[in-house]
Amino acid sequence: MAKLRLPAVLRSLADGSPVVEVEAADLTSLATELRRRYPALADRVYEGDGSWRDFVSVFVDGEDARFLDRAAPIRSEVQLLPAISGGSGEGLAAARRRERTADPYRDTDVIDAYAPRANQTVIGLVSLLAVLTGWWPLLGLLAAQLAIGLTFGRRYCLACLVYFELVQPRIGEGPIEDSRPPRFANVVGAVFLSAATLAYLYGAATLGGALGIVVAALALLAAVTGLCAGCEMYKVGARLRGISRRQFDRVDLAQLGVTDASGGLVVQFTHPLCTDCRELERSLRAAGRRVVTVDVSKRPELARRYGVAYVPTAVTVDDIGRVTARIAG
Repeated sequence: MAKLRLPAVLRSLADGSPVVEVEAADLTSLATELRRRYPALADRVYEGDGSWRDFVSVFVDGEDARFLDRAAPIRSEVQLLPAISGGSGEGLAAARRRERTADPYRDTDVIDAYAPRANQTVIGLVSLLAVLTGWWPLLGLLAAQLAIGLTFGRRYCLACLVYFELVQPRIGEGPIEDSRPPRFANVVGAVFLSAATLAYLYGAATLGGALGIVVAALALLAAVTGLCAGCEMYKVGARLRGISRRQFDRVDLAQLGVTDASGGLVVQFTHPLCTDCRELERSLRAAGRRVVTVDVSKRPELARRYGVAYVPTAVTVDDIGRVTARIAG
């Protein structure tokens, strides 16, 4: 089983999905599979003689398919990208930088991992400036901006707009992760910034300054190192909520469509756009593990049933569905 990654212009021809799984061991069998499952997509990307059309560039496990034999094995994935006129390596690199697997304004259950760090950089620097200069109303403006973005979406978050419209198209999309932990971190930041603003407003400048420094320190720490205190708080809380709601000690294999679990297997709760999910699945399969994936975007009822608060979450189960070990989540 291989993954086929599609650019936005072709997704409507494959049920709107950015990633589809195909039974293809090489480029020849990929063509056969596409003509069987997605004939409109196949007609769009293949010439009559079976060659790729000029407008599309194809990469097999990161290698340009133009330099590969059609019988070359597909180990993991094939990516289709819009070709740049001239077909130069520099142009192909530019296309890969511009192509997104996750739409930042529509696929809001996931996020480019670099976007929260850009936001944290702005929050950290402006908070530090506010405390050091005494321009404490800046803290209130930051709190308001976070609240507006959380309420109305990323299009109303100025730091998000700058990143998604100006920065991401130039540096390329970063790893895709679950958006709930950084969202929770923004809620925590908004609360602390609001508290700091109120403290200044009512004359408690020392308390307001201390809260502002805490926000600046944690935001800059997250921006520089990737260690997000609010995100970790969310994950700990998610684990506690999951334990209190349900003891996740058994999986109903029949509900997952598994008829034979002899020898045990790994059940992984995943999302098709999640980078860590793909890497975990790839490493498990490379290690010879049998993996059954549950797409939480299509099976949210299973995520709720098993208390899966973020992805990837993966467990090993025996032949009757008993959880024997927790791998991730």
